[in-house]
Amino acid sequence: LPICFVPATGDRPGSFQTVVSVPTNHPSGYLLRVPVVGTLVPDLVVRPMAKLSLGLFDFGSERPEQFVLVTDHDRSRAAEFAVARLVDSAGVDRSGWFHVELQPQAGDERTTRVVVRYAGGAVPPTFRGELVLAKDPVHGPFLPIELVAFHRKKP
Repeated sequence: LPICFVPATGDRPGSFQTVVSVPTNHPSGYLLRVPVVGTLVPDLVVRPMAKLSLGLFDFGSERPEQFVLVTDHDRSRAAEFAVARLVDSAGVDRSGWFHVELQPQAGDERTTRVVVRYAGGAVPPTFRGELVLAKDPVHGPFLPIELVAFHRKKP
């Protein structure tokens, strides 16, 4: 018997405990009460953190990459994510400077590996911006991930 727990609107992430009452066919109307404990997590989760740092590298020649894992725990919608935008700190589209690859994770259909690779074009000394993933690119929900890179000239 699968059970789906949907928290009330406004419930915060953290530990919870409750009792699930299961009706039986016993003539007395006996209810089987099963204690349940668990942890509420947000629908959209980024691991290990909502930040991608490509580190210190030469913007002119190196092409580093980094990844995070994103999970959508809401089973009422498809697990897939889409790239909504990739912008610098001023909100200017910089999607041409980076290659973003969304890779489904074998064995975990709700999780996607997001790989970001520098493609060239950034102006030294740093890049600060945001990669925004979405369940629907227009309506969301949206999942912002900070993106940073730091220029280092080769000696």
